Amino acid sequence: MRATTTLVLTAIFLGTTVSCTNGDVVTARRLQLPTQYSYGSLLWFPDGTLWIGAYNESQLDGFWYIDSSDNQLHQLPLNTTSECKRIDYPRAEVLPDGRLGIVQRCYHRWPDRPSPLGDESYFVAYDVATSSQEYLVDDPLLASDIGGNFTWNPTVTLGIQETMGLYGMLYWLRPDGISPITVTVGSGNQAWALDENYVAVRDHLDMENTGVARAPAWSPDGQYIAFLATSDAIGNGSPKRTDGEWQLYLMALDDITPRSLLGGIYQPTTMRWSPNGQWLAFLGQAGIWHKQGIWLYAPFTDTLHFVAQGEFGSMAWSPDSQMLVATTCTDDKCKQREVWEYDLGKIVQIGK
Repeated sequence: MRATTTLVLTAIFLGTTVSCTNGDVVTARRLQLPTQYSYGSLLWFPDGTLWIGAYNESQLDGFWYIDSSDNQLHQLPLNTTSECKRIDYPRAEVLPDGRLGIVQRCYHRWPDRPSPLGDESYFVAYDVATSSQEYLVDDPLLASDIGGNFTWNPTVTLGIQETMGLYGMLYWLRPDGISPITVTVGSGNQAWALDENYVAVRDHLDMENTGVARAPAWSPDGQYIAFLATSDAIGNGSPKRTDGEWQLYLMALDDITPRSLLGGIYQPTTMRWSPNGQWLAFLGQAGIWHKQGIWLYAPFTDTLHFVAQGEFGSMAWSPDSQMLVATTCTDDKCKQREVWEYDLGKIVQIGK
């Protein structure tokens, strides 16, 4: 068990209560996992089962994971198609109905198209109990080479996926296909439309006059969608277009007008909503010192907490919203990752 030094400091930042919390509040431990693998997707099922996506250079196809109950490597028995030259599974999350949601990427399905235009990605729901699977979206997903994280409503009838990179944005997932999200982010000279990004990504157009959005998270009650976005990218075509300030936005399902709740965020990546609906965990730099690491934000009490410092990749909440697991880099290029577990019980109590 490793705990950080003891310090609790509270400050006011942009109208938000910020608590930089360490040893007395958060305890952390590294999960003892086989060392020959690198770790990606973290999947914490409603029954408490924890899977850790595992891979190494010898595993090119299939979805492989370590079950934390036995620390053994397993391969998910997924159905595939002979039309694909190769298949991998770059994104996976536990769906609200308890099934496993996976992005299945098919390489060179259309061999007459130049790479990556011959590749397609599809959304698969896999039932662990019955080993049955279904495609949740009829159409291929948008831009398979830059497809990112996704989130779904409680009934798994409407979802959102992000596209990654310097021109990232969000779009709808529906059973009958994909479509743009027609909302405007920001205001005045910094206003931009998500649907313009959709068309630009779909048609491989210049997007320098738009912002960037990423990290969608649907609230467990289905009423709200949170995401991160920056308008500082507008007019900036350089590799630094995502280096500006980001905002955390919230929009209600009955009025999808994005409302900025929290600013002062830099270099964010992933965001996850806690199962109890009280907290958003995100990775990035925030607070008055722009610390890099895991942050918790309570959107309905406007409270921000710092959990742990470092470079993190994936993360997942425990079903009771008391714990968080996250992958962290162990080398400069992040080819190897460890998995750490954080006990957030005291933060959850503080935030009430």
